Amino acid sequence: MNHYRKVLFPTYIYHYNLKGHNKVLKDILVPRIEQYLKDYPAPDKSPPGWISSNIITSWGRNTINQKLFAQSAEVNKCYKEHFMKIFGMTVKSSVKFTDAWFNYYIDGQYQEPHDHINPDYNTPDPHFSAIHFLQFDKNIHQPVKFVDPNSKLNRRHLKTDIYTPEIEEGDIIVFPCHLTHFVNASEPTPEYPRISVAFNINIQEEI
Repeated sequence: MNHYRKVLFPTYIYHYNLKGHNKVLKDILVPRIEQYLKDYPAPDKSPPGWISSNIITSWGRNTINQKLFAQSAEVNKCYKEHFMKIFGMTVKSSVKFTDAWFNYYIDGQYQEPHDHINPDYNTPDPHFSAIHFLQFDKNIHQPVKFVDPNSKLNRRHLKTDIYTPEIEEGDIIVFPCHLTHFVNASEPTPEYPRISVAFNINIQEEI
């Protein structure tokens, strides 16, 4: 009997850079996000279930998220085309954003370990989640970190259960919604805020 160790059901993530298209999205979205934050300052309380006390996010603000990511045809089209490339899809209707929102880090904000599984058991979970690093400087900003979903089992074989990808501005990371991830606090960066766009995505069968 062969007792060599085998890999069973590995976890895959997709790492992709928008290149020149990031500037297009950045030129559209960053001024709109900045204006939105002037018109509607971030609330003192974090969204329900979030630990970070001073996070600046549009999570749960469906009206602004619809305007930024769904009703803006150029933005919606650009994201869908790139997600189609990532997943190897040919039909636009195959990729559906169930949620899209921005996170804005300027004053040492952080994001606690979490996943994107719906707490309501009667609500289907998204197939994938994604983070687009719309505005990111690797010299001053913190990257996302992922936690091994089998860390308790793999701890004997691995030196760490944390994976930290090398992030460049314009990168998109797509990952299973159950994968725990977090962002460490950084020094304040008022001159160049860290801005990411997060998504929950469902893949529909192509016809």
